[in-house]
Amino acid sequence: MSNYLNTLNDPQREGVVNINGPCMIIAGAGSGKTRVLTYRIAHLIEHHGVDPFNIMALTFTNKAAKEMRERIESVVGLNARNLWIGTFHSVFARILRAEAPLLGYPNNFTIYDTDDAKSVLKTIINELNLDDKHYKPTTVYNRISSAKNALITAEEYKNDWQLQQEDMRANRPAIAQIFQAYTKRCFKNGAMDFDDLLLKFYELLTQVPAALAKYQRKFQYILIDEYQDTNPAQYEIIKLLGAMHENVCVVGDDAQSIYSFRGATIE
Repeated sequence: MSNYLNTLNDPQREGVVNINGPCMIIAGAGSGKTRVLTYRIAHLIEHHGVDPFNIMALTFTNKAAKEMRERIESVVGLNARNLWIGTFHSVFARILRAEAPLLGYPNNFTIYDTDDAKSVLKTIINELNLDDKHYKPTTVYNRISSAKNALITAEEYKNDWQLQQEDMRANRPAIAQIFQAYTKRCFKNGAMDFDDLLLKFYELLTQVPAALAKYQRKFQYILIDEYQDTNPAQYEIIKLLGAMHENVCVVGDDAQSIYSFRGATIE
């Protein structure tokens, strides 16, 4: 038995060695959650001969992803280089780079950061002769971002009675129109914003059956750190990707969700 297992207590070891089927690990701050996830990945490679290429590990910051990769490398060596480790957005962007033409985008599509997105929105707001003091780009961007994180496209937004009522009450009835123009402009510019990396990846999986089958086969083991911070889009994507092998392991602390402003829900 590798010595890393000897550094774990019983509940931690249980989380590392029970590798098959869905698994949820809930534990408080400082209880070694990430360590369990890291050693679980090492265990899959070391003891069960799983190809790192078939393992996807997702977390919420680049720093956490880097630390996880370094820890796994310290156990299994350079073999860990082939793991798909990163934030949701970085891993999905990597896949979208390969598959973008299936959605009508170039492989080298631009990724707009928040400032780029707001700048495009500001232009559209002015083109539509709307008052950008009333339709502040930040306010509009947040509204569109929330919709995308709930997997609502511009077309669906326009046809959603409840969302239209909310916009009417906020005295911003043109948001649906801005959202549609913004979506078309991004597509024309060969660009995706941060939220599109989730929405477009979801569209790839739901609209291109061959792509869904390919990535379901590929990712035999999916592990997610800080699971309490996932939003509906991330949840639905993982459900789709994990449906074939059902080896999804999530680790989280229900007491410390910090991304509710981005639509994260503990449910």
